[in-house]
Amino acid sequence: MDYLNSKLREYLDKPGCPLCHLLREQDKKYLDSIFWEMVNDTELRTQLIKDGGLCADHLQLVFKERPSVLGIAILFRDLLIHHLQGELPDFGNIKCRLCIRNQEMEKKLYKTLIKHWPEWKKQWGRHTFLCRKHSRLFPPEEKTSIEIHSFSEKALYEVLKLVSSFIEKFDYQKTHLPFSELEKESWQYLLEFFASKPLSKTRRGGKIS
Repeated sequence: MDYLNSKLREYLDKPGCPLCHLLREQDKKYLDSIFWEMVNDTELRTQLIKDGGLCADHLQLVFKERPSVLGIAILFRDLLIHHLQGELPDFGNIKCRLCIRNQEMEKKLYKTLIKHWPEWKKQWGRHTFLCRKHSRLFPPEEKTSIEIHSFSEKALYEVLKLVSSFIEKFDYQKTHLPFSELEKESWQYLLEFFASKPLSKTRRGGKIS
């Protein structure tokens, strides 16, 4: 089993979308390599100029993670110089290398999950679900996809219960009731489902019943 397959399996019992979490983890590793190891790579710089840089979502990740502020400054100073010289493509024509890489990886992860589903499904977490974006990778007419969608939907109903309980405990008659850790995180799962990307660093939850 290769590295990506192994990591995908690990994420199957974590709350949220396993594909989102694995792709974001790979994004971080790739950004580390760009801003630490490849910052002076002329081929990379030339390609970034042709691409127009990175998309807004991945620029936010660069800002959040800050792999190397020196590397960021060097590469984006270079991009600014070429922008001022009129050598970058228009903003609407940016070809983000991380997005392209993720699209290819999504296809591989889909095939991997379909292939290993019979042996992996017992690991599916109680609050593990496919986000809106990645649920579309699994055609509803295919037998294995139907079962994956069913597990995902069951988990989303569990998230709904958590969120509902979280909301109810703000009622003045129930303020004496303690919040569970999962209830405290439940609103984050909601955002992740609709955003189709991981937002929370904390991950709890258990196997689906």
